[in-house]
Amino acid sequence: MTKPCCVAVVRASATTIIQDYARLLDHVGIPPTINGSTQLQISIDRRYPFPGSSAPPWQTDGVARALAAAQYLHQTYQLSRPDSDDWHGHVRVAHSLHIGSAALVENERPDLLVLLGSLRRRANEWLSVAGLSQDWPEQVVAIFDATTIGNGPAGIASHPQLGNFLVASNNLFVLHWIANRLLGVESREHGSIQRLPTYELIGDTELFDQRWMPIEYGFPATLSRWANARQPEYGRWSKRDQELYTSWLYDTEWGRLFRSYHRRDV
Repeated sequence: MTKPCCVAVVRASATTIIQDYARLLDHVGIPPTINGSTQLQISIDRRYPFPGSSAPPWQTDGVARALAAAQYLHQTYQLSRPDSDDWHGHVRVAHSLHIGSAALVENERPDLLVLLGSLRRRANEWLSVAGLSQDWPEQVVAIFDATTIGNGPAGIASHPQLGNFLVASNNLFVLHWIANRLLGVESREHGSIQRLPTYELIGDTELFDQRWMPIEYGFPATLSRWANARQPEYGRWSKRDQELYTSWLYDTEWGRLFRSYHRRDV
């Protein structure tokens, strides 16, 4: 029997993000378990955090809490690239929730694998970065955080756009196609719509009717605040990236939420 395929989308806000992730996973319908295990594979695409590029820390927080409530009590995490200084905040979240590092667990196959990443243009790059494991378990859920969307390739030329929603699926193929559709591009890798399996849209489905086309960033640039950020390592960024990061950090609800997760006083 073919496993039912669904795509869930929910609106999100910085004040309700933990509940928003719980609602998202409830819509996707993660398999019930008692004392089951999960592994979170977290996509990090830049050395330093940048809006709409890598998985944000509240994604790990919200997903881990929702899985614990569903009785997935043995959780591990794995980052797609090293982050020894925890600039992205996931390690701090994992420690606070008693989630162990997958690198320290040998020969353990989780009951459920959860792929975490941000929604950005060229969604196929996210799937290749997140696919760290060659031996996936049968149960896989993939989640895009679209609270801030990155328009542009990973690591360069990204134009962040506030999206304020989350999208997930238990089918990577379908989620890839939906992500491209949301971003207004065709999925060249997987071909035509006729090849898609049957799927169901769940949640705040009116969001699927929108198209998040690439645009210039829409929040005000306040470079004068850069001196207050106290991040000397970012000094090698271009002026444009400095403006984008700083204005996102101080002038959007998601940037302010990121500051509450961050390891340093920014």
